Amino acid sequence: MAACHSEFAAKIFLEAGAHHVIGIDHEKQVLDNAVITFTETFYKKLWKEGSRICQCFFTAKLAVDIKYGK
Repeated sequence: MAACHSEFAAKIFLEAGAHHVIGIDHEKQVLDNAVITFTETFYKKLWKEGSRICQCFFTAKLAVDIKYGK
């Protein structure tokens, strides 16, 4: 699932027992291109490089920060 304002859904997944969830703060908006950059970077690190989830997250977040600012 990918959606802006997904904080509420992330909480539900965590309560249901999910080990890892990425959600967007309900007060924030995210550019479509930033989501694409994050997703491409995250899954490249995960599937092609076999990195751990946290490393994938921080690398993808850094890619977005570098490309679009914080």
